[in-house]
Parts: sequence; structure tokens; C-alpha cells
Amino acid sequence: PADQPSNFNMEDQNAQAGQVAYRYQIGAYDACDAIIGWSQVAHSVHLSGTKNIRDLINTLNWTSYEGFDTLGNGVLGYDIYRSAGYEEVLASYDNPVRHQDDIGYLPDLEGDVCYYVAVPEDGENSYGIQDTSISNLLCFEFPALAFVPNAFSPDGDGVNDVFQPHLNFIDRSDYRLMIYDRTGRLVFETENPDIGWNGEGHHIGTYAFYLTMRNVHGEVIEQAGKIHLIR
Repeated sequence: PADQPSNFNMEDQNAQAGQVAYRYQIGAYDACDAIIGWSQVAHSVHLSGTKNIRDLINTLNWTSYEGFDTLGNGVLGYDIYRSAGYEEVLASYDNPVRHQDDIGYLPDLEGDVCYYVAVPEDGENSYGIQDTSISNLLCFEFPALAFVPNAFSPDGDGVNDVFQPHLNFIDRSDYRLMIYDRTGRLVFETENPDIGWNGEGHHIGTYAFYLTMRNVHGEVIEQAGKIHLIR
């Protein structure tokens, strides 16, 4: 029917959504190229931020969305999503603010840490639609991290009983840890980053370790050193 609204999709392939926010307005023309109407002005949400490699804290900032108000509605809120192996909602805000995300507690991070902001409309608008605006995708790349302790005490007290590197941002499918005694004899080996060396059957002393792994880009990372078995 002629009075039924029509839906049109427009894609701006030249936009640099990761750099700036954009304003859009669509005009409708008749067969004589005369303007017969304009849409509301929509202001996209731009997400930006910084990463702190040392503290593993990402700081996020974003602009406000404009466009729902001209259709009789407002913004329901700003939902921050994070993707780091799996996607989750971090927080929801009524207005754009600065959000800090501490990712240091996340176990075995792999690959980039990415964010986006979803801005849902506060109920159905005058066209019977409840829409959601999505910001640009912001990703932070972190170098592979391997913290290797220099001593452990396998005495059964439940504290530091196992020698095991603490890892983040590595490819877990390509990992190898080897332990050698003072004579150069291999005493332990694993390709599973969840398994450490408990020192069972070995004496107090100094041992050597060799650790090889790959980061998420396939680059080989090697680390070697000494560890002390104490009781």
C-alpha cells in the first residue's frame, strides 16, 4: 500500500568510523528532483581509548548519540561490550563517561582485547521501531606476557608448590616448557600451559628452564633461565 513506510539501507564505505563521529541526514526527492522531506539528523557514537601495558588497564571514552529524540524517544543508556575470547557486557551508563577496564584478572588472554558501545532506543519510536546504535570497534593489541618465578617450594603446604609460568596473550596451542638439571638432563617437559612442574623425586638445587611459545600473530617467543627448588 502507498501509505506503508519503506525501509532503505545506506552504507558509507568511505567513512573512517574508528577516527571520528559522523552526522547523517537523508533527503527524499520526487521525480522532479524536488526535495519532499528530510530525515532526522543522526550523530554516530565514536569510541576511543588508551591502553596501559604495564598495569593492563584500558581507558575508554565515547561520544553521545543523537537522533532518537526527533522520533519521540531518547537514549536508554550506553552499554559497553568487551570481547577477549568471549563477549560480555562490562557496564551500562546513562551518559558518556570515562570507563576503565582492568583486564589483569582475566586468565590466559589470547589475542586483541576489543570494545564497542551499544546505544539502545528508549522504547518504540513513532514508526513502531526500537533501534540500537553501535559504535566503532576499538581493539587493543598486547604483547605476549610470560612471568616466570625464579623459585618454588614443593613441600605440600599449598603455597608455591608448583613451578608454572603465568601467561597472557599467547597461542596456547603452541607452547612448550622444559626443565633440566645441573647435568643437562631433561627432567620435565610439557606442552600444556595448565600443567607445571611439581619437582617430585628431585633434590633441592638449581635447575634450568627453557620456554618456547608463540604470540597470537604466530611469532616465536623464547625464554630461558634458572629456577631454585627449595623446601
